[in-house]
Parts: sequence; structure tokens; C-alpha cells
Amino acid sequence: MSPRQSQISVPLIRAWLNDCESNHHNTCSRSVLEERQGLPVNLLLIDVEFQAIVEAKSSMRYVALSYVWGQIDCFQTTKSTLESLQSRHGLLRQSSRLPAVIKDALAFVAAMGERYLWVDTLCIVQDDADLKHRDIHQMDVIYSHAILTIVVLSGKDANTNIPGIRPGSRTEWKSKAFGNHQCIPSPLSLQRALEVAPLEQRAWTMQERMLSPRCVYFTNQQVYFQC
Repeated sequence: MSPRQSQISVPLIRAWLNDCESNHHNTCSRSVLEERQGLPVNLLLIDVEFQAIVEAKSSMRYVALSYVWGQIDCFQTTKSTLESLQSRHGLLRQSSRLPAVIKDALAFVAAMGERYLWVDTLCIVQDDADLKHRDIHQMDVIYSHAILTIVVLSGKDANTNIPGIRPGSRTEWKSKAFGNHQCIPSPLSLQRALEVAPLEQRAWTMQERMLSPRCVYFTNQQVYFQC
């Protein structure tokens, strides 16, 4: 991927995912992870195609999202909104209320050719004490059973776009002239990108990253894939 591109290369990320799923059976496969994290559990997922919340199991193929919620009034699933969100295009009808990070995650999952997405604000019924308790206590299974976790390292809250999903949402790297030479800055290592990321201040981050079989990390300049 050229460092000058302002948008990500979805086919490249898809190729990374396919390579891992095809060749890393003994280390990254779902069967290995499910042995470690137990049997599938019940959960809610977003059906990206129908733009609706559906009842599901963690054995289904889905992508998870890890991001900074931040100090904003974020649209949530509640007992009063769940039924409408479970109808076809229920999320589409609430599009204006969804934060940028969730809109971009939905677009990315669709572009990757995947069907389902798990996001805490929408897939946990926030005012149902029993369901919320269930989901918080099975968070390890939710992330370990996801085929891929989107990790948004940039942005202080959910109203920040995922860099590179939409045109102009990522900083282009510009070369600088030194005599007869054109130099392009070297990207940060993943470790350094993690150290300076706002996401690393979030309490659940370590669990989400460490338990996910694969992560695709987004920064303002770069995308990293780790499995």
C-alpha cells in the first residue's frame, strides 16, 4: 500500500485476513480459540446487509469493534429501542444519530464482504440489567470468537471517523526534498502507535486486543494487521 494514499486498500486487508485464515490453522483458527474460551454464547449482532440488530451466537462469523466511546452522548440500544432496531433497516432509520466511528465500521465490514458486526453501544441493551450483566461477563468470548477486531487507535471519542474509510479522512504522507533526494517519513511501529494512542487509556482495551485472534489497527497515517 502506498503511503501517499488517503484511503485504505480494502482488497489488501481482505488478502491479509484470507492468508491468516488459510495458513494459520494451528494458531489463529476459531476452533483453537473456542477451545480456550469455551462454547459459543448468545449475543446481539448488527446485520450490516439488512441494517438491523439480530439475535445470534458467537459461533457465527462476525467482526468486532474496539474504540474510544469518550465523553459524548452516544446513541444506544435500550429496551425501548430494541424492537425497532431489530426490524429491517432499523439502524438506517437512525443513521443521523449514529456516531462516525460506527458508521465507518459498518461501511468497512460491508466493503470487506462480511455480514455481521459487534459494537458495544448497539449490541448490549444498555438499560437491561440482566442482559448487560451477561454480556459484560462474556466479553472475553465475544472478542475471542470474532474473526477480526477493528481497533481504532486515533480519535478521542466515537464522533471521530475511522481514518482511511472515507475520502479525505486520513492524513496523506508528503515527501520532503533534501537536495536531490525526496524523503518520505517512516511510519511508527505498531508498538509505538499503541503507546501514543488515546485508545490505550480505555479500561477494556487490553482484553479486547489480547483476546482477538486478529486485529486491524487504524491510525491517521497507517493500517496495521496483527494475528
